[in-house]
Amino acid sequence: MTRRDKENPINWKTLLLAGLAGSIGFSIPAVAQEDSVLVRPVMPDDFDRGRNESVAERARPDYDPIGIHAGSFVLRPRVETGLGYDSNIYLMKQDKTDAAYAVLAPSLQASSAWSRHALNFTASTNLRRYFGESDRNETTWNAGTLGRLDLTSSFSLTGEAQFAKLAENTLSGAIASQQAAFSRYRRDYYSLRGEYRSGQLRSFLKADETVFRFSDMNLSDGTFIDQGDRDRNVKRVVGQVEYAFTPSVSAYGQGTYDWTNYDRALLLSGDDNRDSEAYRMIAGFNFDLAGMMRGTLGAGYIRRNFDSVLYRTVSGLSVEGRVEFFPSELTTVTVQAQRLLEDSNINQTTAFFSNTLSTRVDHELLRNLILNARGELEYQDYLNSDRHNWLYRASTGARYLVDNRFSVALNAQYASRTTQAGYSSGFSDFRGQLSLIIQK
Repeated sequence: MTRRDKENPINWKTLLLAGLAGSIGFSIPAVAQEDSVLVRPVMPDDFDRGRNESVAERARPDYDPIGIHAGSFVLRPRVETGLGYDSNIYLMKQDKTDAAYAVLAPSLQASSAWSRHALNFTASTNLRRYFGESDRNETTWNAGTLGRLDLTSSFSLTGEAQFAKLAENTLSGAIASQQAAFSRYRRDYYSLRGEYRSGQLRSFLKADETVFRFSDMNLSDGTFIDQGDRDRNVKRVVGQVEYAFTPSVSAYGQGTYDWTNYDRALLLSGDDNRDSEAYRMIAGFNFDLAGMMRGTLGAGYIRRNFDSVLYRTVSGLSVEGRVEFFPSELTTVTVQAQRLLEDSNINQTTAFFSNTLSTRVDHELLRNLILNARGELEYQDYLNSDRHNWLYRASTGARYLVDNRFSVALNAQYASRTTQAGYSSGFSDFRGQLSLIIQK
C-alpha cells in the first residue's frame, strides 16, 4: 500500500481497475502506438488503390464528424478529455509509484476543399496531470501545415512544416526509461517533396530537416541532468522509383542519405559526439489485392559512418513491412515489422538497432462499436556493448460512437522491459484510460 492509499481510505484504484476490467472483458485492444525511435524512415505509401477498405477507414455517415465549412476550408475541431490510472509512473523496477491522472487534449484541423492543390493546417495540445505527482505532469503541443501544388496532371510539389513540444516515449532505447519519464524536447520539421506520376511509373525526391532540442531534466530524487549533448540537426534526402506491373502489384527501390550534426562537439563524458553520415538502400513490393490484403514489404542495407575515430562504422540489415489482411468486411488484421538504427545516450553506447514486430486487430462489433487489440515485441540491440533490451507491449480497448459529435473510448495497455544482468532499467507498467471525445 502506498502513502496516498493510507491517507485516502477510498480505494479509487480498485474502482477504476474494476471498470476497466469489466469493459475489457467484452472488448479487444487499442492504445495508440508510440515510436521508440525519434527519426522515422520514409516508408512507401499509396498501397491503397481502392480495392480494400479497413475497419478504421470505413465511412459511417451517421457517426462521422461533419466539420464546419468556412469558405473553401473545412474545420474539424476536437476535444478529448479523460481519466486514467498508471501503475508505475516513474518506470521503476522496484519501489513503484502509482497514480491516477486527468487528460485534456483539444485539437483543430483545417483542410482545403479545392479541386486542385491542397492546403492543411493542424494544431493540438495534450495536457496530462497526475494527482499527487506533479513531477510527472506533461504539457505537449503540435502545430503544422502542409501544402500541395499540382503543377501539371503528372507532377506535384508538397511542402510541410511541423513544430512540436513532445514528451519522450518511455520505451525509447535512446535513454534509460527512468530518465525518459522526465525527458521533454522540441522538434521542428521541414520538408519539400516533388512527385511524378505517369502511367505505370511513380517517383519522388524529398529533402527534409529535423531539429531536436532537449530540455534539461530534474528527476524526482533531485538529480539534475543536462541534455544539451543530445541537441542535433538531421538532414536527409530520399529518392524513390516505383513501377506497377499490374493494377494490384508494383515494385519499388528507395535510397536515403542523411547527415546528423550535434550542436555540442563533446558528450558530457568528454568524448567526441556522434556526428555522422549514413545511407540506406532498400527495395520491395507494394500491393493491394481485392478482398485479401494490401501493404508494403521491403528490405535492404543501412550503413553509418561516424566523424570521430572513437566510433566504429555501423552497418546491417534494414527492414520495413506493413500488411493489412481482410478476413471479412468487419475485421482488419495488420502485421508490421521493422529494423531501424537510432542514436543512444545510454552509458558508452553510440547507437542501437530497434527490431520490432507487431500485430493489430480491428473489429466492428456493431456499426458504432469498434474494438481493437495490439501486441508488440521489440528487441533493442546496442552496438559496441553487451547491452540489449526486450520490450513487450499489449493493449486493448473499444470506442463507442454515440453520434456525429460524441464518442467514448476505453483503452488499456501493459508494457514490460527486461534487460540482461548488470543493468537496472527493467520495469513493468499498466495504464488504463476512459475518455470522452467531442468533435464537430
